[in-house]
Amino acid sequence: MKLNTATAIAAASLYVFLFSVPGHAALLTWKLQDATFVDSLAGVTVTGTGTFGYDANTHNIANWDIVVRGDATSGVDFHFAPTTRDCGGSPCTATASRSAGPDPGTDLFSFVLNSVPDQSASLSLITQTLTDQGGGKPLLNGVGPELFCCGVNQVSADVTAGSIVAVPEPVSMVWLVVGLLMLAPLRRLTQRS
Repeated sequence: MKLNTATAIAAASLYVFLFSVPGHAALLTWKLQDATFVDSLAGVTVTGTGTFGYDANTHNIANWDIVVRGDATSGVDFHFAPTTRDCGGSPCTATASRSAGPDPGTDLFSFVLNSVPDQSASLSLITQTLTDQGGGKPLLNGVGPELFCCGVNQVSADVTAGSIVAVPEPVSMVWLVVGLLMLAPLRRLTQRS
């Protein structure tokens, strides 16, 4: 069987289409790396770890799961997640939102645990504008504390280090496999002609 020019063009177009479509997944998972927050007045240093999903087209935040832990003297240990139900013995609600950052070209991601009377906490992640292209972005300072929490020890901490990086998606790997599988029959056809 001979591979004619029209078939080759159609196959190449389909291949290009598959690799140019970002899948259904504009929702990327972003991971905190080496995030450190310092309250120099209180002498408290805390660290943040975890991930959150973000769609740069719709500004939808999903599946956030971030833990802020301090040393033994700070007493800070907060879990920012949509499933959080308890804040130091008080019921709390967890929210996440995105808005334009304090400077042009920046995003502000706010994660809040809100309880009554004294265990509320907020975590702000300010980054360069996130896109669906992924990559990595440094954490930036804003006009106020990036971590604020109440309770036994009140902490008002600024970010001093850290970045967020996009985690590779399984969907991208699926498209790669599909594309490679499509090449196998084309190669056989070209070898026969």
